[in-house]
Amino acid sequence: MSNVNGCKIAIPLYLWPGYGRLPCAWETILTSAQENPIVVVNPNSGPDCKPHDLFKDAVQKCQAAGIKVLGYVRTEYSGRSLKIVRKDLQLYKEWYDVDGFFIDEMYHWGGLCYVVLKLPATHKYRNCNYSALCIVDAAQVEYYSLIKAAASKGQAVQPILVLNPGCSSFPEAYLAQGDIFVTFEESADKYAAYQPAPFMSKYPKSKFWHMIHSTTSDKAAQVLQQFQQQHAGWLYLTDLTIDNPYKDLPESSIWQLQLQAA
Repeated sequence: MSNVNGCKIAIPLYLWPGYGRLPCAWETILTSAQENPIVVVNPNSGPDCKPHDLFKDAVQKCQAAGIKVLGYVRTEYSGRSLKIVRKDLQLYKEWYDVDGFFIDEMYHWGGLCYVVLKLPATHKYRNCNYSALCIVDAAQVEYYSLIKAAASKGQAVQPILVLNPGCSSFPEAYLAQGDIFVTFEESADKYAAYQPAPFMSKYPKSKFWHMIHSTTSDKAAQVLQQFQQQHAGWLYLTDLTIDNPYKDLPESSIWQLQLQAA
């Protein structure tokens, strides 16, 4: 498969080194660093309460191979205390010397989409493009801007900051708060219906990442073709399902297929 989209693979690998399918995922990704230059490390829905040598070793090996390692940090849709979020950022820096952060559970609806969903099915706005209706919530923008500032504090090299709203229905104003945005995180069956927000075409594809789970080996090539028609530069495609799609790498044929596309 030719590299039509110029995409790269970014891997959310929420797996302890040495566990999972064989060969070990953390060893496998070292052999394809050019195709998968980003991996997300996640000891325990965050850095955990103490450092782990297994993760230290895995992070160092990835970095030596040229892979940028991001620490997973959840925000509970801006409901999590900024003090605790900052602590997670600090611990990842101190314990694992990560290259950046994957900020999960990003608040994105601006309060308005919930109202739209409650409208009668026959209402003219019921099936509209939510991203066009989303309003800018200044408090939410400030919340993520403070996370961005904390992530950069004291860093000689600007860290990579990925924000994950998991969809495209968020205001354009949020884009200043991160380097990469996950604008699709759903099953392969839902991917054909994905629509980017209109403003996204103004930005490079490298600003957007699609994480697609629950595919099958016989449908993976079709999903990749759909991805190549979208405005996104980062991809992760897996057969693993919604209960935990990032507990390991995808099965071999799907993994190899996306490596060939990168």
